[in-house]
Amino acid sequence: PRSTDMVWASAVRRAAAAIPILGAPRPAKLVEHLRARIQILGPLTVADYMREVLTNPLEGYYMGSDMIGSKGDFVTAPEISPMFGELIAIWLASQWQAAGRPAGLRLVELGPGRGTLAADMLRVLSQHVGDSKLSVHLVEQSAGLSKRQAARLEVRAPKETAAGTAASYLTGTTASGLNVSWYRRVHDIPSDSAFTAIVANEFFDALPVHQFRKTVEGWRECLVDAAKTGDHPFRMVLSPVPTFAQEACETLLKDPAYKVGDVVEVSFDALDAARAVGKLVAPGGAALIIDYGSTARSGDTFRAFRDHKAVHVFDQPGKSDLTYDVNFGHLHRALARVPNVKPYGPITQGAFLRAMGIDIRADTLSKSQPGKADAVRAAVRMLTESMGDRFKVLAALPAGALPPFAF
Repeated sequence: PRSTDMVWASAVRRAAAAIPILGAPRPAKLVEHLRARIQILGPLTVADYMREVLTNPLEGYYMGSDMIGSKGDFVTAPEISPMFGELIAIWLASQWQAAGRPAGLRLVELGPGRGTLAADMLRVLSQHVGDSKLSVHLVEQSAGLSKRQAARLEVRAPKETAAGTAASYLTGTTASGLNVSWYRRVHDIPSDSAFTAIVANEFFDALPVHQFRKTVEGWRECLVDAAKTGDHPFRMVLSPVPTFAQEACETLLKDPAYKVGDVVEVSFDALDAARAVGKLVAPGGAALIIDYGSTARSGDTFRAFRDHKAVHVFDQPGKSDLTYDVNFGHLHRALARVPNVKPYGPITQGAFLRAMGIDIRADTLSKSQPGKADAVRAAVRMLTESMGDRFKVLAALPAGALPPFAF
């Protein structure tokens, strides 16, 4: 390795022992913990900052109170209308039927939130597939959210799994007899002969992302440093030299079309998760990835939200949601490189829902419940117009499968 790399590695090893262990007596605040890390190791990558702020087990944003809904910081599509989950379930059931109705169907959801989407999908899948063939697998890091999901799915007395004895950390059975398991990572879900139906709605936008900015001296990674003055505890700086993450993106950043000032965002966690999704789909299954984003090659989209309003990314770390636009071009390529997997799309959420018959479903609901007709129509507008173009849908199937409906 280069001499500078050796010096850096040695410094990291010397400093590692001084970093506060997250399970040890907690720092006074997350801000103090982050400042301590920066003081010892230097500025953090945006990805490291995002990981700490969102999933620090002591004060991470997703480890705290309920952040979804009108009283939280953001609203997701499943909270707007059950039609969203119902139509996704119909799409999944159609893929299961096209695969020859395998003996079992594993419903996998990444980032299940309150459990609303899973409940809506299961209501439809139970009718089309049958409870005896269904099992549920949820990827969730937050203990608080996993409890809300268990309650929403009516899981009776969920039990923690002894460490090292199973891939899941929590298991239980619903009132209707469905087995439900919780995992911390998609990689932890074991392979299985059952048809694996995967849904990731607003999951990838929460995975840590790196930022790189092109300067007159070349590409430099954006880093988070402690601020000595100003209204916020941290500030954004540029690495004075190329970083390891930047070197890993060397091929991507070589494009001569990039101009000075351009920002490129790359999430290695998202690419890794997409590959894991592909590996679960390859033997037999289907996946839908739904999120806000685009296929644009560049742009600074890193941002924060609290109380449904945009705030500064360094405003009250741990109290605000951090997010960015998902790069669907990156996810498409990651899935395409998994053997025996073919990605489709992305298409807009509006196009997907209309192809799946949301207008017909809305008319049926409006006629059966006239008093809710206005609310139903408002939900359709929100899902297909307000969110319709901003959100994209990417599908993945085994390479030999017929092209999926709507794509």
